[in-house]
Amino acid sequence: MNTSLIKPSKFSWKRMGVALSSYSLLGLFFFLLWGPILWGVNASLHEGELFTLQRYFAFGEDPDLRFLLQNSLLIAAVATIGTVLLATLGGYGLSRFSLPGGATLLTTVFSSRMFPFILIAIPIFLVFSQLNLTDTYHGVILAHITLAAPFTLWVAKAYFDKIPRELEEAAMLDGCGRWMLLRKIILPLAAPRMAVI
Repeated sequence: MNTSLIKPSKFSWKRMGVALSSYSLLGLFFFLLWGPILWGVNASLHEGELFTLQRYFAFGEDPDLRFLLQNSLLIAAVATIGTVLLATLGGYGLSRFSLPGGATLLTTVFSSRMFPFILIAIPIFLVFSQLNLTDTYHGVILAHITLAAPFTLWVAKAYFDKIPRELEEAAMLDGCGRWMLLRKIILPLAAPRMAVI
């Protein structure tokens, strides 16, 4: 490689200003994002002027900690499985079948994400109260799935749209049914996006 042809770039105040502005904005973003977290960790490690880990040890000795962690893991696991299953079947159906009003349905479902969750909390509570789902695992899991479904359905449909239909047509010509097609061909191709969901 002939290094004589490579010219060193000239110093430019304009490029320097753009770089400084970019790094300043990134620094501000980092501070706004991590500042409250770092402040909370710092406050938890200090008691007056002393540095102590006592609060963390007290948290680990809480007799209810194991029960609370088991609840959280159970709810998170079942809600995740339910959300991925719903997104997979719904996204595949919206991507591959021409439903009357399918585009309107998808837009309506996704537009529900525009509302803050706090606005949805009271209606969900009222419906769950009538169905006796308050203070139950089923209610919490169903609420998590309901809040996650619009975004995951949209993501799944967009990914299934990118998978060529010719693969499905070739598999169906070889005698593959719709469920086997989904399980053996589509889901392995969609596994990375399903992991994101």
